[in-house]
Amino acid sequence: MIDPPSTLDALGWRASFAEALEALCDPRLVPGRIVLQQRGRYAVATEAGEISAAVTERFRKAAAAAAALPCVGDWVALRPPGGDTDLGAIVSLLPRLTKFSRRASGGEHVEQVLAANVDTIFIAMGLDGDFNLRRLERYLTVAWASGAQPVVLLTKADLCTDDADLAARVASVQEIAPRVPVVATSVMGGAGVGAVDPFLGYGQTIVLLGSSGVGKSTLVNALLQEDVLRTGAVRASDSRGRHTTTQRQLFRVRGGALVIDTPGVRELQLWEADPGFGASFADIDVVATECRFRDCGHQNEPGCAVVAATARGELPADRLASWRKLKQEQLAAAVRVAPGASRKSQRRTDR
Repeated sequence: MIDPPSTLDALGWRASFAEALEALCDPRLVPGRIVLQQRGRYAVATEAGEISAAVTERFRKAAAAAAALPCVGDWVALRPPGGDTDLGAIVSLLPRLTKFSRRASGGEHVEQVLAANVDTIFIAMGLDGDFNLRRLERYLTVAWASGAQPVVLLTKADLCTDDADLAARVASVQEIAPRVPVVATSVMGGAGVGAVDPFLGYGQTIVLLGSSGVGKSTLVNALLQEDVLRTGAVRASDSRGRHTTTQRQLFRVRGGALVIDTPGVRELQLWEADPGFGASFADIDVVATECRFRDCGHQNEPGCAVVAATARGELPADRLASWRKLKQEQLAAAVRVAPGASRKSQRRTDR
């Protein structure tokens, strides 16, 4: 777990959190950061050390939805344990600077916040059978929507046949994500974990996202320089592994950075993707400025510059197909959040 920090800054404390805590006007409250959640209990790192805590019944009843309750990475205001109890009481959630959300698995339209107050999102993708540019586009869309800076982390670089193979893989990622740093790393080969050191700033929070078996827990162990997290083998058929990480957890690693390891994501459905969609498909947006209609859905509209560019081979057809698929999810997400708000857009893309 997290060793007692020398200051709150070591846990990622910001001035906005201090202002929110002061506004509660209760001198008994202390700030803490959620480092682990298990069965309604939370491990909370504070300036005095780590304590176990639970949300108060009043807080739980006031929460509008599950997404309003604490998750790993959140800062909370709590009453420390005392008297006849060794359990702290979480009374308030301090306003989040960023949040990484998805639509929860299953049929319900419910937001699930995977991590909060994250500065950087490492999107881990293995240089084996896990390599998939279309899935990466989805991850990037959700990452940009969070407000954090995405970084593509290409793991298992030792599996590339030669330098030219590795360079080609990196170039293909850079082509769809020109604004995103791309880092190739391997704990087994020459491209070691030192490649991620520029992102391990003191008090900076990083979340690791990717499929099971991609090497997230192996990377965390390497950064911790000890085997804290279980790791597992991957299937030769599809390079997928079992979910050795079963919960989200925050660790302090070298450089004073804070890393949140997450279970492998089988399903990453969009929740609110408006802020991230344009950033993920900036190349299509640039071409779309030449479309006859400003609200062009890039389907069968006359004068669509995007469809024309695809026909000429200037835009990959599978990238446009990915745009269309994610756009439909984006519109559906907007309807869930504000019913009726996107009916006009839905009719436009259906014509």
